[in-house]
Amino acid sequence: MLTDNRHTAKRLSVGLGGLVALWVGTAGAQERTLHSVGVAMTGPNDRCGEEIWAMNGIVQGPDSHGTFLAIEDNSAGATSPIPLTPTDCAAADTNQLLATTYDTAYGAARGWVAPSDELLNISLRHIPVPAGNGVRAPIPLPGSLPPNPLPPTITEPTDPITTASWLAAGGDLTITCDDIAGASTGTVSATFHNLVPNGVYTLWGSWAEANGVILVVPFGGLPNTVVANETGDASIERVLEFCALDLAPDGSQLQYVSLAYHGDSVTYATVPSEPIATRVFVGIGSVPFISTIPSGVVTFDQVGFPVNVLDPCPFDPLKTDPGLCGCGVPDTDTDLDGTPDCNDACPADPNKIEVGACGCGVADTDSDLDGTADCNDACPFDPQKIEAGVCGCGVADTDSDFDGLPDCVDPPSSCVAPIATASLVLVSDGDDDGGGRFVVEFGLSNPAEACAPTSCTAELACGIIRIVVSDGELVEIEQGGEECEVKSENGILAVEGPDVFLEVSCTNSAGGQTVQAFPEGTTSDNDSDEDEDEDG
Repeated sequence: MLTDNRHTAKRLSVGLGGLVALWVGTAGAQERTLHSVGVAMTGPNDRCGEEIWAMNGIVQGPDSHGTFLAIEDNSAGATSPIPLTPTDCAAADTNQLLATTYDTAYGAARGWVAPSDELLNISLRHIPVPAGNGVRAPIPLPGSLPPNPLPPTITEPTDPITTASWLAAGGDLTITCDDIAGASTGTVSATFHNLVPNGVYTLWGSWAEANGVILVVPFGGLPNTVVANETGDASIERVLEFCALDLAPDGSQLQYVSLAYHGDSVTYATVPSEPIATRVFVGIGSVPFISTIPSGVVTFDQVGFPVNVLDPCPFDPLKTDPGLCGCGVPDTDTDLDGTPDCNDACPADPNKIEVGACGCGVADTDSDLDGTADCNDACPFDPQKIEAGVCGCGVADTDSDFDGLPDCVDPPSSCVAPIATASLVLVSDGDDDGGGRFVVEFGLSNPAEACAPTSCTAELACGIIRIVVSDGELVEIEQGGEECEVKSENGILAVEGPDVFLEVSCTNSAGGQTVQAFPEGTTSDNDSDEDEDEDG
């Protein structure tokens, strides 16, 4: 059990990072409980080369975190594994094999001696294990030796350990402290899931010393060994003589708790591995060699529990900063357009972040600048049309003669606008006084060249008399006044009345004309007119 002067202290400093802290008080006693959700790791405070948590006020150098896992490079003669990247962690379905590696900066900061290259880039399933007399050797691959006549009852499976299976691990950690009569004691309980089946693990606490150095010690004292069952589940409980949530008298503070996997199925008492010790290794088909076995060769942090870390996303084990999408939502930018998917309506289209008129994957280009995007414009290069119509793009559907057929299929005729004519002809009334009636005459002066009029209207000023002719035929006579009288005698239209004048308008599809006619040398009183020159 851990008793290194980290006894009770009155100050509780609980940070954020996937945890919930509760305080339940009674008279003379108080219980404090912290619940922390586990985060899958690939090294101490590391996830695929990125720091998981910002340490609470601690400034560290290159040894702030280290990557203890990589991807196996199975090319011939390769001794260096492929570094893990955030992309590898995001691809949860990857089947890449995890392999041993060594973090040079992390090891140098702790005074470790680098291991032999022969121990690097080895699949986690082939890590050398103790073979007797201080010698370590990899377990032969299945089929390379005769079957064991006495197989062990519990052993790790031979399934490959992939990035996806490793990052699926998780768990829950609960630290409970009881404050009674000025003294504090505590208990620790943790459960784990999706570990390596039947794998051997140890639980560790990372304490920040007053000088800013992280000290890693067995959490809850010794033994701190955890063995997963055949489905990868495990649990551990410990009773503490102090409250792990408090600052220790020496000023140290628990930052996070981690669970380390031992690929060689061996534990090392008070240290997570044997970084300084050297061992003899024998590879399959190779000569013996001597090497250190630091973390990254046989031991690997797999699950971490934040306790006192700066993390504004306490319930999101994958984020330590809300970023652009907020806690619980990754800032993934699938199309690499600078806008994360959470704010990108077209996450797979690097040219659009809004659906627009054409939808994702199609540009909203308006080639003819007519206000309609090409995707919705059947005539993208005709600014006058967005539909092909009868005449097609680039040709207007004009119907010059208004017959319902556009000019492209019904060319307009070459006829001209009608030229209207009008006259008021004085016709004798049969006596000798020179008077008579005014006869209305109107029509077209060039009927051969003019298109047939769609309408002709004749209006007489005396009274509201309207004569309508369509296509040369009289179709309507309206008389609204009493000063004029319109008669039709023997097919001749005559009018009697004061101040008579005639206005005629004729129009067709080519245009039209309006003319007026006045009686000359007469007055409105036809019977009083005299023929002074006696010319009849």
